[in-house]
Order: sequence, then C-alpha cells, then structure tokens
Amino acid sequence: MSSTWVFIRSHWSVSDGKAASTATVEFEVVTVAGAVEQLAAGVEQSSLSKTIKRQLEQVLLDNSGNPDALNLMAFQYKVQNYVAPIAPAVAADLNNAAQHIIDAATP
Repeated sequence: MSSTWVFIRSHWSVSDGKAASTATVEFEVVTVAGAVEQLAAGVEQSSLSKTIKRQLEQVLLDNSGNPDALNLMAFQYKVQNYVAPIAPAVAADLNNAAQHIIDAATP
C-alpha cells in the first residue's frame, strides 16, 4: 500500500490602492491508503499488546487484494472483539478513526 500526501500552500495578496492584505492557506490532502497507514501507525504506538497490534495491523496492511473499505470493516470487527473488552476507550477511538476513513472513501 503506498501513501500519497499532497501539501498545498496558497498565498494571496490583494490591494485596492488604499489598503493591502495577504493571506496564506495550507492544507494536507491524504489518500485513503495514506489514512489507513496513519491508522496502522496509531495502532503501533498504542499501549495494546504486541499480539493484538499485529492482528490489527495485518488486517489493515496485509490485505492489499481487498478493497480498503472491506479491510477497514474487518479492522473494526477485530477491534470490537479483541480491544473493546480490555480497552473500551481505545477501541472507540480506533473504530471512530476507521469509520471516518470509510465515510470519506465512500461516495
């Protein structure tokens, strides 16, 4: 899975002859694959056991033949079954992050 981040910086200057103003806007556009990689990095940085981390990362990163949404739903299923019983707050955060990615990727 390869990630693509696009950083956009736009700078505007306007003047009406009496006054001038400038503005700079920066934002980051992340692909679905990039968001999934960020989610996997969050799992890796969590306090979960190595065994649970590997199971969650595997469903996110090692199922390249499946659509991203399907992998994310499988991830949510594993989070509910393996993480929620021992760390409900972490499970809620992980499931919410996965759902945001699914929602952004689904037309």
